[in-house]
Amino acid sequence: MQTTNVKVNHTARFALLVSAALLLVAGVSWLLISQLTGNNGQADRALTNNAANAATNNQSQLSSDLSNASGVEPTNEPQSAAAPATQTVVLPQAEELCYTAPFVDVPADMVACPAIQWAVQNKVVEGYTDGTFRPGTLVNRQQMSAFLYRLVNHTTVAPACTQKPANDIPINSPFCGTITWAINNGIMVGNADQKGNFLPKVYVNRGGMTLYMYIITNRTDENPQPRLAPCERGEKPFTDINSDSYNCPYIAWAVDSGIANGYTDGSFHPNDLTTRGQMVMFLKRTAALLPQQ
Repeated sequence: MQTTNVKVNHTARFALLVSAALLLVAGVSWLLISQLTGNNGQADRALTNNAANAATNNQSQLSSDLSNASGVEPTNEPQSAAAPATQTVVLPQAEELCYTAPFVDVPADMVACPAIQWAVQNKVVEGYTDGTFRPGTLVNRQQMSAFLYRLVNHTTVAPACTQKPANDIPINSPFCGTITWAINNGIMVGNADQKGNFLPKVYVNRGGMTLYMYIITNRTDENPQPRLAPCERGEKPFTDINSDSYNCPYIAWAVDSGIANGYTDGSFHPNDLTTRGQMVMFLKRTAALLPQQ
């Protein structure tokens, strides 16, 4: 009987040791699995966070790049005081840039350079024989008639002139044909001084320019001499434009059409004279509004 009891005790102790060993193994395995699962979860979260951060950073950089690469064409006119708070960003096109200086007095980084390059390529405005363009030279009425004629008719060949269109325009004037065309089409007034004179050497101002651009972009066979209704009484698109001003509706139209801008102080400066550099920018913007021929 004593021998049997000893064997039972040994068997029980062995069973307890085996059970303890199994529990230990199970515990260690559970700890390892938990550790691995935890590490993998942290790694996934880290990857997700890194990807999110990278996407945010890339989007921020893209927004910054787009903001800095505004497609708004640069101009030497101040921007309108009523400019919208937000603006659709359009990346500049290759043709909107000057890569080389087209004239000795027009560097590639001049704000008017793309428009000057466009005007010359499309034979709307020509340079001088000495290799200059003279962008700071003022534009007079006879020159304006030539610019408008070329822009509308896509040719530098002036129409024949068989009679004087005004008292102060001789038939042999190089501008006689284009002045006649401008007068006959109701674009420019032949009796500018109420004495039968065209006044070809008078300079064109910003207010008058808007009228010319409106007429050439809105002319039709049915309405060859379009005009806008006067501004409503009390309407002032700019601080220096009264509602009873003849050019008031045309200035408002030019600004709405993107041809010209006002100044940051809320004025338009309608009496400011226009230079060749400024005028080609107005002409280039107007060209985009002309009916396709």
